[in-house]
Amino acid sequence: MNRKLFSKIFVLWRKIHSYHLSIFDKKGAALVTSILFATVIAVGALVATQFTVQDIKLGERYTQTREAFYIAEAGIQKAMNYLNYDENGDSPGDAGEGFTAVLTNFESDHSAVFNDFEFGGGNYTVTVKDNDDNDDDKTTDVDNTIILNSTGIKDGRSITIEAVIQNGIYRNKHAITAGGDFTIEGDPTVQGSLGSIHSNADVVGVSTNVEQGIFAAGECDQGCQSGAISEEIPLANPGDFSDFASYILTDDGNITDPEGSSINIQENELENWSHVSTGSFTGWELEGCSGHGMFYSETSVRLTGDVGKCVTSEDDLQESVDLLEQYGTAVEAAKHCDLSPSTIRGRATAGQLRGLRPGDERGGQMGPGGPGCDPGLACDPASGTCCGQCDPGPACVADDPNAIPCCGGPGGQMAGGQMDSGPCPPPLDLTLVAEGDIIISANADILNFKNPDHPEEVQNLLFVAGGDVDFGGSLTDAIDGIVIAGEQVSMTANANLSGYVIASDVFEESSTVTESKILENFTVTYNDLKNPFLNDQTKILSWKQ
Repeated sequence: MNRKLFSKIFVLWRKIHSYHLSIFDKKGAALVTSILFATVIAVGALVATQFTVQDIKLGERYTQTREAFYIAEAGIQKAMNYLNYDENGDSPGDAGEGFTAVLTNFESDHSAVFNDFEFGGGNYTVTVKDNDDNDDDKTTDVDNTIILNSTGIKDGRSITIEAVIQNGIYRNKHAITAGGDFTIEGDPTVQGSLGSIHSNADVVGVSTNVEQGIFAAGECDQGCQSGAISEEIPLANPGDFSDFASYILTDDGNITDPEGSSINIQENELENWSHVSTGSFTGWELEGCSGHGMFYSETSVRLTGDVGKCVTSEDDLQESVDLLEQYGTAVEAAKHCDLSPSTIRGRATAGQLRGLRPGDERGGQMGPGGPGCDPGLACDPASGTCCGQCDPGPACVADDPNAIPCCGGPGGQMAGGQMDSGPCPPPLDLTLVAEGDIIISANADILNFKNPDHPEEVQNLLFVAGGDVDFGGSLTDAIDGIVIAGEQVSMTANANLSGYVIASDVFEESSTVTESKILENFTVTYNDLKNPFLNDQTKILSWKQ
């Protein structure tokens, strides 16, 4: 711009010079021209200087602004790293606790690195807030979306970037999803609004009881849609969930808490857990009733014999009933004793079914023929089958083969409001996470463990294995939860699962299960479920300055 200005001044001087030479003598014209030229040069120099100063200031402001922007961007990237990875570089990071926990703890937990943090000759400050998710609560996330604000400052210049962040919680589309081949034997039932089967390879066999269809990216039999689009299947890393475990089953035969401190086996009712090496199996084995909670194994786990038949003493039954009466709920009662909510709830239920006294959190007496019984929970009048709880009505039929056992004694059913004598052992609340295989060969009475302090998606876990899941044996009651294997899943049990199954087929290290399959006595019902963090990273949906 300055070069052009001087060029114009020079051209003007040439014109003035030529004009005066034409009307004056050369000496006079030269004098006038020189004066005029000097004036023009002085004015031009002043103007050029002003332009130059402005250019320098604009350049400095631009540079400072861009540097402030890059500093703010660095703050966003740093926050994303903390959300996705822990201090050891493993996934997940803070986002694994759920975004509600992030809203509550993120800024305070990391104030040293996000509050006026020096970077690149300036500093950044990162804050987090909930998006407008229509719940009128800025402390609770309900749509897996939050907002990060990062302000970068450089030499007094300030830029703020707003980034909309979404938690990468996996949303499963099918009741059963297999990364490799999948075999259907007999006519199993897969039902629900998402009651479908999908394989990224071939499907062998069909079933008329798959409500939402069967899909294969490869080939399959008639009644199945071949050539389907392959699904992105996340790899479940068992280590992602170790911090949520109640107990750690180590590969050297010890039981610890998540921090590595030794656990008293007797005090925690873990006597029936044993570390064994028999035949082709090496790992932890459970037979009988032993300990409610989420168990994380550094090797394989096997359930054998009768699992979950937890007969409890009269004193323990009475104590749990008293705790519920005093504190109202099992969760509140657990805060005042060394028992888990599930243990209190299970023991109290057993006590009430034995007619000790009224009242758990559902309210009402559950002794034989008690007036507080809820027939809606207990019995289906249409089928006339017993559903496992006390019902004073006559609908339950003694020795009905379709009835769900609820008590001890012959048949374990109810008839005309009368209950068989004997205890009703509560089921074992149990979630298994193993770096190796999970093998269920037991006759099990279990439910998946739910810790109310954990994110709901973690509470939904049932079995997570780095290797195979061999789902054999039989289950006394319907069970809910998510079953995930890094390799294959075999579903041959007499079981009713409410949730979904993923066989990633990423590895082929274990020979426990050689192919993923389901048999006709296995039922899977899947309508929707909050899913755990499965190696999907938190993502930036959008951003603006």
